[in-house]
Amino acid sequence: MPPVRVAAPSVHFVQSTRVLLAAAPTTPPCFRRWRRSSLLPNRGGLGKTGKLYAMPRAPLLAGAGTRSVTGGFSKENTMPLENKLGLTDEAALARAEEKISKTKALELYDTGLLDAFPVGTFAGLQKIHGYLFGEIYPFAGQMRTVNIAKGNFRFAPVMYLAPALESIDAMPQSTFDEIIEKYVEMNVAHPFREGNGRSTRIWLDCILKKELHQVIDWSRVDKSDYLLAMERSPVKDVEIKALLRAALTDRITDRLVYMKGIDASYHYEGYHVFRTAEL
Repeated sequence: MPPVRVAAPSVHFVQSTRVLLAAAPTTPPCFRRWRRSSLLPNRGGLGKTGKLYAMPRAPLLAGAGTRSVTGGFSKENTMPLENKLGLTDEAALARAEEKISKTKALELYDTGLLDAFPVGTFAGLQKIHGYLFGEIYPFAGQMRTVNIAKGNFRFAPVMYLAPALESIDAMPQSTFDEIIEKYVEMNVAHPFREGNGRSTRIWLDCILKKELHQVIDWSRVDKSDYLLAMERSPVKDVEIKALLRAALTDRITDRLVYMKGIDASYHYEGYHVFRTAEL
């Protein structure tokens, strides 16, 4: 009988095995569905040679509430986030947040302030987030101090967040592929308590504008396609690269492209009551 040949395990299989071992439950059985997530050390550091996470992600659902995570275990929020408006009704807060932050996004463009922010760094993202949500949330522009999750997906743990952001800052951004890879890693980091997606998409356009003299026409990016591609991007970023590349435009000074982009960006997150052009 000829010898049986066994194929060598793929890189993805090895990585997945390491993840399963690293994430194996060490807590009582009743807590296993809140399995702790942790960064997997990589001698090459984070970024180009080692992804922030090596584990598959759950979908980033539009409109899905972000959960706080205490002591490594997630707990669904039952009350709206603390806010400067004194609102305790989730629907009312969502409407107010959409209207105010969309107005601020338009101000960023019209005043030229957006062009003055640092490009491609967490410091620049902080500026964008702080401006968008500063009138709404006391934590606007500040690195989160709690672990958060969406659905079954846990973002970067707080204890690793600062070094992760430093590594992302150091990632190259001279080509389209490098820029999207940097964007994907920042999305995984999710450095703020709320408003990450909306602020990070503006941040992405700032990088593309500076480095490639192009931006993404988000009105041409289908919501379902985008969310599915982002779900898969930390493991395989081919889809998100193809999707966003097809929506590139050189109309970098077109106010209408920017406004439609803001509306599309908010639509991905479930906000669609107000149109930017009407504010």
